[in-house]
Amino acid sequence: MPRISHGSAISLEKLRANLAAIEALNESLDSPVVMAPPRRLTQFGYLFPDLQADEHLLPPGAQTIANLKRLGASMRDMTPDDDRNSEIPSAYTYLGQFIDHDITLEALSDTFLALDDPTLLSSEQVLQRIENRRTAALDLDSLYDPQAQYDGDHMLLGKVFPVGKPVPNKDENNDLPRSGRDANDPRFDRFALIGDARNDENLNIAQLHLAFLRAHNEIVDAGHSWDGAQRVLRQLYQWIAVNDFLVRIAGQEIVDSVKTANHFFDPPAGEFFMPLEFSVGAYRYGHSMVRQAYQYNVYIHSQGGALFKGTLDQLFTYTALSGQLGTGDGYDTLPDYCIIEWENFINPLRNAARCIDTRLVEPLYHLRDELGIELPGILASLAVRNLLRGYKLRLPTGQAVAARMNLPVLAESDLRELIAANADRAGLSAGDKTNLINAGFDQRSPLWFYILAEAELTQNGMRLGPVGGTLIAEVLIGLVRRSADSIFNMTPGWNPSHFSQQMKRPMNPNYHLMALLRLAGVHS
Repeated sequence: MPRISHGSAISLEKLRANLAAIEALNESLDSPVVMAPPRRLTQFGYLFPDLQADEHLLPPGAQTIANLKRLGASMRDMTPDDDRNSEIPSAYTYLGQFIDHDITLEALSDTFLALDDPTLLSSEQVLQRIENRRTAALDLDSLYDPQAQYDGDHMLLGKVFPVGKPVPNKDENNDLPRSGRDANDPRFDRFALIGDARNDENLNIAQLHLAFLRAHNEIVDAGHSWDGAQRVLRQLYQWIAVNDFLVRIAGQEIVDSVKTANHFFDPPAGEFFMPLEFSVGAYRYGHSMVRQAYQYNVYIHSQGGALFKGTLDQLFTYTALSGQLGTGDGYDTLPDYCIIEWENFINPLRNAARCIDTRLVEPLYHLRDELGIELPGILASLAVRNLLRGYKLRLPTGQAVAARMNLPVLAESDLRELIAANADRAGLSAGDKTNLINAGFDQRSPLWFYILAEAELTQNGMRLGPVGGTLIAEVLIGLVRRSADSIFNMTPGWNPSHFSQQMKRPMNPNYHLMALLRLAGVHS
């Protein structure tokens, strides 16, 4: 059975109790070594607190809840195999998820778990009942968390399970380190022993986390200490996030502008926070980029996919957090035929990410459990959950954010036409379509939907639009500025080529994700 369903949040009350218990245990021990250092929680906040007035929010009430459910039901990709793809390789879909897990882990008060309750709290109450389990900095917090497994200066790796169908040119050290089998408690059965368990949620993110583990070890093998390897890998990661990932999803012009100076996200010292407009709204754009199936590895091509086809369902099945490392009883570790070929995911001709738009593929549209049974109620739709969470956490509308940033606001007529077309495509009833068109979302759109619609209407889904791109660039670059070993603290003109001598290999000044995968030995 799965440990956690996609998009779930941990309980703030239980987290605080656990941290208090750990802290009390450490204080009671007569030892210079703590059992597990409690992590300081990072506060969430509003990037635009002046937009908390009623006119900048969705109207409260049961009718808005009903219409948000209709809007989510309309966000269905009915033709997932068509050519409506972006020019962004699918590897960046999962790099985006890796970054998300590195900077945010929402701990919500139990009062937020009833997402279909129309009651709205004040902004002060919201901020009291949600906190961030991560440091909210691009410092590889999810990699170097104390829960991760170490072997001296090296990160511990896991070995794949030999089934007899290995992927050519891949070694056995291509799984995450795992606990053993536990028949009594499925939560700990073959559990990934890594800094963030969510990185064993699907196979692509698990293999990317593994690549970062291997990259760390390669840096150590080049002669760096534990601390030195962390510094090098953090700076390569930050460089890729800003100069490769952000450029692809937001565009060079926006990235260059924000690199010069942050205009919106620049909290003073001692008042650092994670913006809710980013974490709950804009940064969830990546859900629309997920493909229903991938050309996963050469085994599929040569053997006809008899065991593993690379569908999105299988990407969740072949993990421990969401599945059981395969069908039936599964394997002790990841089977060897499930090693990813990153060559397929860096090449957009093989696995281009889907367009950034207002549609989600199955099984994100209808979430299911490990037996393939659709989850009940609002849990069944990731789109509905995203929309209701944004409402519950008082996100301002997309129009309000666009006006506040002095950026073009989408035309109401374009939004109405898009909403109507999606309703028709998804097969909504005539009554639901009428109610949805008349819901007022063309004038006051949920921020997440607005960001997706802006990309679809202004960029043909190839990248984010001006509001989405600017908001995400502002926050990510602002986080890098405040990260450990920040690349923005280096001397002017610094780039990864300065590591060439230290790494005993040439490092390109235009360092990108493929170069990091090659460093890790997982890309040819």
